[in-house]
Formats: sequence, structure tokens, C-alpha cells
Amino acid sequence: MKSTFVHFNDVRLHVVDAGEEHDECMIFLHGFPESHLSWTPYVTAFSKSHHVVAPDNRGFGESDKPLEISAYDIQEIVADIVGLANHFSTKPITLVGHDWGGVAAWHVAAEHPQLLKRMVILNAPHPTIFSHSLISNDAQRAASQYINRFRDGGCEARLQAIGLEAFWMSVFGAHFASGAITEAHKAKQIASWREPGALTAMLNWYRASAYEVSPASEALAEGVAPLANIVVPTLVIWGIEDSVLLPCQIEGLSDYVESLTVKTLVNAGHGLIHDSPHEIIELIRKFIVATD
Repeated sequence: MKSTFVHFNDVRLHVVDAGEEHDECMIFLHGFPESHLSWTPYVTAFSKSHHVVAPDNRGFGESDKPLEISAYDIQEIVADIVGLANHFSTKPITLVGHDWGGVAAWHVAAEHPQLLKRMVILNAPHPTIFSHSLISNDAQRAASQYINRFRDGGCEARLQAIGLEAFWMSVFGAHFASGAITEAHKAKQIASWREPGALTAMLNWYRASAYEVSPASEALAEGVAPLANIVVPTLVIWGIEDSVLLPCQIEGLSDYVESLTVKTLVNAGHGLIHDSPHEIIELIRKFIVATD
């Protein structure tokens, strides 16, 4: 794997890539609070057939960390991904996204379908469905209250008080214990969180989002603007044990995605990319063959 930096859209993004001898490109977008390191098994597997690119999203890892909330508007993030696609490939790409990376991928597919050959979403809600569920689904609204905690201006101080290693273990402890995440991965990620402004940059993804999460006992009267229908062939892989994004997020998806394949993993949760990498890699490989 090669480590490089690319500059566009007023930020410098850190990227690892491998398999550049191949014609077709795959871009992997991580979620919160992760980095390109989360995709290491996937980069290794798919670099045998594709040019694989795994960036640290803006605000994470070794990429630039602008402090303004507006720097994390979804259109700024979409522009980063468009820049990556155009920089690394002259052909339509395969875009893979988990968590916030998947939310960004939904927007790219809706707004720039010509850039994509196919898309893979891993436990990342379609923005329209998620917005509706925050209004109409009591269980999802209750499960989403963490968003308000992350958006609160005092969140950085609370995380510092808890301790960054304790926070890391609260998110990744089970994956670390299972051996899915290495000690080197843990150390590098926590070190990146200690950089000036790093916590604020990561949390600003939530603060800039259009999602409004009302108290668990109340429902908002409106949501975010709906996306255009997705015309790109799309594989959605969902860990059913996800406690923050409930299975209601995959209900009715075919109303918004014209060519949709849904696969569920009954023994995986929100961190399915760590829970079930071999199974996910095989599902993606089969989807690539089916959509070639």
C-alpha cells in the first residue's frame, strides 16, 4: 500500500492506494470515528483486481482538519469524493462507504451518477429514509439521541474527561479483543485524535449535518430535502445487530434505488466491516461480477 497526499477543494487529503496497475478503481470511504486503517483487509483483497483507494476523510487521520463547521457541509464532502474519483480514475468507479462514508456515497450517487459504475453501502442510512424515520419511528429516534450529544459544543471536553483511550475502547473494544483491530491500528488512531483540533473536526461532521433529532419523546414536523432516485446499481449490506441504525433503514429502499441488492448479516452490528470482513469481501466480489 502506498501512502500519498492529494490537494483539491481547499484541503489536503491523505490517501492509501494499491493495485494501481489495474484499470478499474474502487474508493472506500470510512465512517466516524475511523480512518483508512479500517479498510486494510479490503484494500489487500481488492488490490488484486482493482486500483483501490482509501482516503482519510477530511477531519480524520492524517487529512486536513478545518475547524469551521461549514467545512463539513455534505456538499464539501461530496466535492472531496468527486475530486478523488477524477484524480484516480478516468472511468466510472466502484464506491464503497460505511457509516458517514456511506451517507456521503448516497449523495454522490444521487448527484453524480456518471462517476459511478456501482456502489456498496454498509450500515449507512439513505438520507431520505433516515430523515423520515427520525419523525415517524420512535425506536430509531431514541437510538439516534447520541447525535445530539455529538453535536453539543461541550462534547470535546466530555471525551477528554473520559479519556481518549477509554472512548476508543467504547467504540472498538470488541473488535480489538477479537483481533480484528491490531494494537498498531489502535495506537495510530488514538495518536491522530490527540492532534490539535482533531476531536472538533470529527464531531463537526455531525454539527454540519442537516439531520435534526428531536427529544426521544417528540417528533419533528419536517426532515432533510429528499435525494434524487439512485440509478447506480447498489449493494446494501446491513448488520442487523446495529443498535444505532435499526433495520427500519433498509425498509422501502427499493422506492429510492432502481437497481438494488440487499444482504443482511445476522451476527454483525454497526461495526460490520470489522465483524465480518471475509463475508463482506465475498459479497462485494459477487456483486462486482454480477454488475460487470
